[in-house]
Amino acid sequence: MHCRRMQDLGMATRAIHGGQCPDERECKSVVTPIVMSVTYQQNEPGSQRGCINSVKCNPTRQSLEECLACMEKCKHCLVMPSGLCAMQMMMQMCMKSGDHMLMCDDMDAMTIKLMRECISKMGISWDMVDCCNLGELEKAMKPNTRMILLETPSNPMMKICDIEGICKLARKMQKGTRMDQRIMVCVDNTMMTPMLQCPLELGADMCCYTLTRYMGGHQDCMMGALTMNDDEMEKCLREMQECMGMIPSPMDCMLMERSLKTLCLRMEQHQKNAMMIAKAMEKNPMIEKVLYPGLTSHPQHDLAMRQMKGMGGMMCMILKGNADMCKKMMKSCKLWIIGENYGGCESMICMPTCMTHMSLQKEQRMRVGMADNCIRLSCGLEDCKDLIEDLEQALKNCKN
Repeated sequence: MHCRRMQDLGMATRAIHGGQCPDERECKSVVTPIVMSVTYQQNEPGSQRGCINSVKCNPTRQSLEECLACMEKCKHCLVMPSGLCAMQMMMQMCMKSGDHMLMCDDMDAMTIKLMRECISKMGISWDMVDCCNLGELEKAMKPNTRMILLETPSNPMMKICDIEGICKLARKMQKGTRMDQRIMVCVDNTMMTPMLQCPLELGADMCCYTLTRYMGGHQDCMMGALTMNDDEMEKCLREMQECMGMIPSPMDCMLMERSLKTLCLRMEQHQKNAMMIAKAMEKNPMIEKVLYPGLTSHPQHDLAMRQMKGMGGMMCMILKGNADMCKKMMKSCKLWIIGENYGGCESMICMPTCMTHMSLQKEQRMRVGMADNCIRLSCGLEDCKDLIEDLEQALKNCKN
């Protein structure tokens, strides 16, 4: 079925059938073949039709990109070996030396490290700002601001930015419509996936994904992606990707495409478990606060209900205690795995200040409320009753 017509169907249907054309394959295979060839025969010298080499294109990779674009209901998708590769390409394409970028004050720690260690050396300046506050965001903008980078909900503090409001602000402040005059609004939508949030429909220019997490969902495949509607942007990114050789393997593309077929089922269970766990932890006397958009106690719950189609499987809880109590509680868990990744079938527990966000200065962490008693939960697909009981016994044990 043609992708444009496919985009009128439901998310689960698009995830399973997007980019899939068995009738066009010689062998009529339902599952996309893994094409390992790195070069392709040309009809004549100088012919540029079809695939030329695996850097330019690969049939397995093309199928995955078409599926992701279909899910996002957008025109273009490019996949890369990791989410950081995608983020780096996005920044290098959208900005040049002398430009300025604004990003969320509690952005993913690896994105901050990428800015500090790599992108800033290209002559690009950047500031972190509370993007939940439109007034503060507008004050922070400069004449040379060319990008606003959002992660919403944020990791790990679950702050939610008004994507549509920020896009309107960017259009008002930009100098023109040419690519070098625009203020690009780019959203890291990894935590929500296209199933639960569609930033491009809210006005964003580009979405960035670490597909390794919820989209992959099985902790066995690393990949990233960029999605967009702008033809010029896509052309520039394709050329940059070819020059830099940032391409994933056909095997990984097959694994990712396989995982997308169950994304809707998995995300439903992730957020079902998360909601039940959030409510249980909110009642626990050992917990000071639970930050989960689905709870009415979340400071931006109303915005989440308007902007998001679901609340996801991630949350943050603040323990009534210190770092030692947090560590004891986490080590007492029997089902929850201590680890830095999220979005997999297995439930994972993380202490951001000494794990994912350890590279950030303490002052920066404290500014966004990320204290030593902060614990991040990635709710997996296990039986929810077992997960709640495990947390409760661990919390009880850390008091003793």
